[in-house]
Formats: sequence, C-alpha cells, structure tokens
Amino acid sequence: MRLSRWWLLGLALVTLAGCERKLTPDQGHRVLQRVQQARRTLCLQGKLITYVRVPDQELRADGEMYRGPGVIRLKYTSGRFAGWQIIEQDGLVWRVGPDGRPSPSPIGPEAGLSLPAEGDLDVSYLGLTRVAGRWARRYVVYPRGGQLARLVVAVDAGTSYPLRMQRYGPAGRLVSETTYRDIRYNVAPPPKVAPPPVAEQHRPGDRLSRGTQKTEKELVKLLGGPLLKPSYIPRGLQLRGFYSRETRRGTLAEIRYSDGLRTLVVAQMKAPARRPGAQPNGRRAGSRDGRQPPPSAAPRPPGGAEGRRGGWWQRFGGGGGQGGANGSREASHGGRNMLHERRGDRVVIVSGDVGADEVRKVLDSVPYPAGQKPGTKF
Repeated sequence: MRLSRWWLLGLALVTLAGCERKLTPDQGHRVLQRVQQARRTLCLQGKLITYVRVPDQELRADGEMYRGPGVIRLKYTSGRFAGWQIIEQDGLVWRVGPDGRPSPSPIGPEAGLSLPAEGDLDVSYLGLTRVAGRWARRYVVYPRGGQLARLVVAVDAGTSYPLRMQRYGPAGRLVSETTYRDIRYNVAPPPKVAPPPVAEQHRPGDRLSRGTQKTEKELVKLLGGPLLKPSYIPRGLQLRGFYSRETRRGTLAEIRYSDGLRTLVVAQMKAPARRPGAQPNGRRAGSRDGRQPPPSAAPRPPGGAEGRRGGWWQRFGGGGGQGGANGSREASHGGRNMLHERRGDRVVIVSGDVGADEVRKVLDSVPYPAGQKPGTKF
C-alpha cells in the first residue's frame, strides 16, 4: 500500500510538471514581483553553473554567488575567466581580476538574466521541478504575440528566488542560462567595500545599462540635427528613453525600446570621413548591396569589454558577432541581431533581441537626413 501511494504521488507530480497553464496578467505580474522582491532582499550564498552562447563556441563556467540587499558578488571558479569577480553595490558595478586589481565593468553580475516586472508580456506556469535539492515552480515569460524569444525561470517554492533562468533568443535558441547547484539562505550579508574610482553606474535589471540618459533635445544638439527615427518598430516594443554612449570613434545617440523582455536600440552618430574607394551612396568597394560587410568576430573578456581587434562595429564599441545575410549579426551576448548602414552624413546601427528580418525592417524604415538622399556627395 505504501509503495502504491508513492507511485501515485510520483505520477501526480510528473503530470503536474507537464502542464502549461497561462496566468492572468495580474497573476503573472504578482509572480514576477515576488521574484524581484526576493532578489532585492534575500541574503544567500550559492554555487552555480553559467552558460552563454557566443559566435562559434559555447562558454560554460562554475561560479559562486554571494548576495544581500544592495550587494551582489559573483566569482568565476572555472572556465575561461576563473578567478575573476564582478561586483555590484548600491548602483555601482566593477570587476576584479585574479591579481586583485579593479577595472570597469559595463555589465553587472547578472547580465542577460534580468527578470521583467512589467511590460506587454505573457506568463505561463509549467509545473514543479527540483533544482539545487529544492522544489521550484517553473514559469515561462513570452513577449505578447507568441514569439520564440522567451525566458524560462524555476522559482524556489519557499522563497520565490530564481534557482534557474534560461533565456532564448529570437530564433528560439538557448543563448544564456544560470542554474544553482547548491544554495544557502539566511546567511550574513556580504560586507560592503569602498567602490574603486573605476566603478560605473549600473541600473540593475537593465540589459542596456551602459550610457547616460538624455532628452531628445540634448541628442539633437549632440548630433547637430534631428534624430533619425524609425517608422517601424516590432509589435510590443515601446519607447524607453534616449541615451548617449561614448565609443572609440565618437558619441552614439541611442533610441531604446523594450517590452520588458526583448530590447531594441536604434543608434546613430556622425559618419566618419570616407575611405578611398568608397562610393557616395555609402557602399564600400566590393559590397553588392550598399551594406558594409560585417566585422570579424572577437571574443570579449568578462564584463563585455571591447576586443582590441575586429571590424567596424568593435571600433564603435559594439560586441563581437557572426556575419549573416545582408550584414546581419548575432552578437556575443543574448543572441542579439545587428545591422548598420550609412544614411547620408550619419551612420545608423540597429540591434536587438528580435529576428534579423525585423532588424532589417527597422533599419529600412530609418529615413535619410533632410535634404540628403542615396548618392548625395559630401
């Protein structure tokens, strides 16, 4: 009889784990709020495994997480970046190398694993699972409309802390994952330290945290003319603000969109002087369709630092990527697609967690500056 009861219990759990039940908007919002609250307030230590897909390779590493209110410390214990730490403290972020020297870090310890608390999103319950020896409830977060991009999260049934987070890109492919192997709650919070001068401002949960928020008027003044705005934006994405960002070649003016899960950036800057052999319509010698050929891939050190070598996009401060049709690129982190083209005396770069065809539509909808057309000479 006892064996029969255990068999029935196991069958019930398997059945429950295999059911997907869509939550109401209020229910989904409350689930995400509880998870965000747990991430802000709990003190814990844990061992985890991280995974990220980059061009031509997959990177895996073990790590140790130590966190409390206002402080997150992640130390890699294996893999390519063993010995590195990324620290986030009271809105500042920096990294520390194996030699103990601090350096800037444009991303926080949980880059690519933000969990939205609001937005035009659908949340479904997937059932129970076991992670780090604890029962967890599984949820999937979709952009509204059923796109392949999604976030799957296993939430500790007792604390609401996310024990596993899996992000899938616009093609439905897994691009990053963090899974705890062991976790301890109710530990003493990590001690705070004096931030080094290289620490950078960081907005937790914002995958586009680099840059300085601006007004549209400030960007117009910076560019010396109106912003070139796209007339097409993928469904569900909403304007989130205007930003500027310094790169090796100058200042980028950025228009940022998001639905809480996916992000899209339309960036532009004054175009550099033309190279010998370049054609007036923006084509580089050897290109077929006026689109500059994609740069070569360049691995990035922890924290997203730019490679010293690589192509056009690296020189402007972007990430490495893999060439695709019409110059589209899948970036090193988060499965982002990217395209760039010259628009008269501007260079426009569109990148986002949307399909390459959508990125192309957005770029095609960006107008030329007033009075400038393809083929205009400067």
